[in-house]
Amino acid sequence: MRRTILALAAAIVATGALAAPAVADGKPVTPSAQPAEAVPGGFASWRALFAAQDRLNAAAGEITAARGAGFAGVVAAPESRRLTVYWKGRVPGAVRDLAERLDVPVTFKPARFHQREMDAEARRLAADPRAVSVAAKVDGSGLAVTVTGKALASGKRDLLGTARLPLSVRTTPSATLLNRQNDFAPYWGGARYYAGGGCTTGFGVYWNDARQILSAGHCGANGQVAYDGGGPTNTMGPIINDNNPRDTLMIRVAAGGRIYTGAYNAATSIGVGGAASDYVGNYVCTGGSSSGEHCSLRVDVVNQFVNVGYVIGPVTQANHIVAGGCAAAPGDSGGPVYSYRSDGRIDARGTVSAGVTGTAVCPGVSPNGSRTVWYAPLLRPVGDAQIGSLTYYGASLIQG
Repeated sequence: MRRTILALAAAIVATGALAAPAVADGKPVTPSAQPAEAVPGGFASWRALFAAQDRLNAAAGEITAARGAGFAGVVAAPESRRLTVYWKGRVPGAVRDLAERLDVPVTFKPARFHQREMDAEARRLAADPRAVSVAAKVDGSGLAVTVTGKALASGKRDLLGTARLPLSVRTTPSATLLNRQNDFAPYWGGARYYAGGGCTTGFGVYWNDARQILSAGHCGANGQVAYDGGGPTNTMGPIINDNNPRDTLMIRVAAGGRIYTGAYNAATSIGVGGAASDYVGNYVCTGGSSSGEHCSLRVDVVNQFVNVGYVIGPVTQANHIVAGGCAAAPGDSGGPVYSYRSDGRIDARGTVSAGVTGTAVCPGVSPNGSRTVWYAPLLRPVGDAQIGSLTYYGASLIQG
């Protein structure tokens, strides 16, 4: 069976709204519970895990903002209860002093290359048609490259012969770009919509003094009209700001500050409290209208460039910690990626772009899913050479 990197899109499955004790944005609200999956890392609850992760990420943000030219990468894995920072050359005294003042332990380790030189080479190599994905290694040792088996068998001079930095290479199937089923205005993230194929709404944003909703760029094109899961008579609005290299777009529609949670046909929802940057080792959740919510997903790569027939990036790669575990499925493209907060809301992380079909059995509309998910990040740390979707568009989140 051929596996492909999903532009994750699919078919209508109608679901009725459930009665709810509260109202937000003029719509009934069924409060969301914490994720149902087992909590990794020895934490007593998902709330405790995400609270520890938030402390690490806050510290990582300070290190990143203060970094010098030698910064290579940072790992903020909640299981370790500490930050690991990789640095080329001598770590400046000001950075070490900052680390001493932080409320989490920080370990510095040497790196061979700094992040900017690795990112520049990753972007260049990702344009090779035989590449599937290219990214800087978080430890600063070079680049991690995936190619198809066909590329290695070709015998032609390719990215393996032109690389200017050390590579670790593995083979993978090709990448393919990756719906709650019948939402209505004001639209929330995680719901089905159509503009050709079926996709999923992301996060509501303010842009150009109006409400819009983010989704994946491969789901439509500027000028197309999007309609919700109720069918082509349920018009949402036109697609604007389509940017395929970043794999993002907006739908001009009345958007709200919530996202759907739970199963693919659930009516539970949760408010958006803010946005957060990604660090290697973090845990995130995805929410798609095809396969629902998945939370045992660990960030393995940031600032990656992926070839899906054209190069998209920078994207973040996360993988389910269990072999065969579902991260996303066709139809989930554009859906929200997020982490839970201690105040009962979520932090927005990004919008689903792609996965590798045939590597997971997913619940819901499309069982032929992916253990891997690539997503377009909303934010990158201050000082990072790459920028996220909110910064790129000059948009701000609608909170709920």
